[in-house]
Amino acid sequence: PPPGAPLVNFPNQQIIRCRRCRTYINPFVKFTQGGQRWNCNVCNLINDVPPEYFCVLDANGRRRDLAERPELCHGHVEFVAPAEYMVRPPQPPAYFFVIDVSYNAVASGMLQAAVNAITETLEGLDGAHTGNRTKVGFLTFDSALHFYNLKASLSRPQMLVVTDVAEVYTPLHEGLLVDLADSMEVVQSLVESLPEMFAATSNTQSCLGPALQGAYMVMQQLGGKMLVFQTTMPNLGVGKLRNRDNPRVMGTDKERTLLQPEELFYKRLGVECSRNQICVDMFIGASGFMDIASIAPLSKFTGGQLTYYPAFNGSKDGPELESKIRRVLTRETGWEAVMRIRCSRGLKVSSFYGHFFIRSTDLLALPNVDADKAFAVQFSHEEGNLQGRTCCFQVALLYTSSSGERRIRVLTSQLPTTQLVSEMYQHADVGASINLMGRIAIEQALNSRMVDACNMMQTKCIEVLKMYRSLVGVNAPRDKVRLLFRRPSRRHNRWFNR
Repeated sequence: PPPGAPLVNFPNQQIIRCRRCRTYINPFVKFTQGGQRWNCNVCNLINDVPPEYFCVLDANGRRRDLAERPELCHGHVEFVAPAEYMVRPPQPPAYFFVIDVSYNAVASGMLQAAVNAITETLEGLDGAHTGNRTKVGFLTFDSALHFYNLKASLSRPQMLVVTDVAEVYTPLHEGLLVDLADSMEVVQSLVESLPEMFAATSNTQSCLGPALQGAYMVMQQLGGKMLVFQTTMPNLGVGKLRNRDNPRVMGTDKERTLLQPEELFYKRLGVECSRNQICVDMFIGASGFMDIASIAPLSKFTGGQLTYYPAFNGSKDGPELESKIRRVLTRETGWEAVMRIRCSRGLKVSSFYGHFFIRSTDLLALPNVDADKAFAVQFSHEEGNLQGRTCCFQVALLYTSSSGERRIRVLTSQLPTTQLVSEMYQHADVGASINLMGRIAIEQALNSRMVDACNMMQTKCIEVLKMYRSLVGVNAPRDKVRLLFRRPSRRHNRWFNR
């Protein structure tokens, strides 16, 4: 758990939850009838307190064991999930590297940068320090697929080449995804030899689609993280793309077509990867046009990230790429995760923004989750006003830790409501509001023109300030307005000029 997030374990009983809305017990519930019942702070249902969880109340109506119950003192806790939260044994950390070894990858220096970062972090992979659970595998590609047998019994890695990219298959059932602790020497030998193996290549073709299919076949039974390195426009096999860059459509109604995927292969594969708990992180560096709009859904629907380096140059971009790879491989990661958001009656979730796959109206599938991921949620009012002076929100993230524990991270917030517009403006979070508006604008740009998204952002900001003037008045505090229009300092100007 993060610093300050207590770990809560109910070894001999079920986790206390509301029987109607399934909200987890939290500091904002109220105990009644001498501690025998508790009132859910989300749906207001009265729940019975299990006998093993019962405690008498003091004169102020609080439980006498309050200091011993972290889930009743902290808005963020982590529960140890019991067996009923598991549909299979906990997933081990698994990393599968899909590396472009075509001429562009070698000449640009991306292959060497990837090898440097992987070599430095093999022993420090997230999960490698928790026992012999971490698994790794490698696949390289140009006009063919190169699988690698990494069994610990081998003295050196064995390359297995698949040239038929129209009918992809895995040449082995075992040895393509191995335990890192057992096969460390074989894996290190392979990684260090990759630049030399392809140093003299003149192959400029790229079968990215078949390579992803092959990696998916290896990982589908286990799940994990797939790291893809690509420098050439896919031009061979399924998922091949074309150069559709057309400056003449910029600013017209056809501009949105450049921001939408032309080839749906990557979106369909992303959905399948999400179902099998596979997260895809992509590092792309191309010397020319790269159809990122078609490739991006693969990372979006699997909870991954996509990093793009236009005209990648090893001497200029290599150190940054190596730093990003090390971060991805060593940061604490949650595996096979799902997240659900609950809110008080009178509110409802209207939209989500981020990289995930929506399984139902409020359940987000996240094959991988980490501290670098951010999600935006927009709530809307249902019919009628909110009841009471506060409203509650609870986020529950069910995931598997790298050590193999199934856990539930629960964050609960209770916010005051108001009928005064002046108070709403006074306590508004400007940063969060602008962030959400930016995500909405990006979504609009995908369905219309970029200029329409910019105009929408400008119009919204004007409407906010106009409403402030008309409803709050000219004599009200204007701290938030000044924050929006404050002149940048010279120090800020120097920073922007850099």
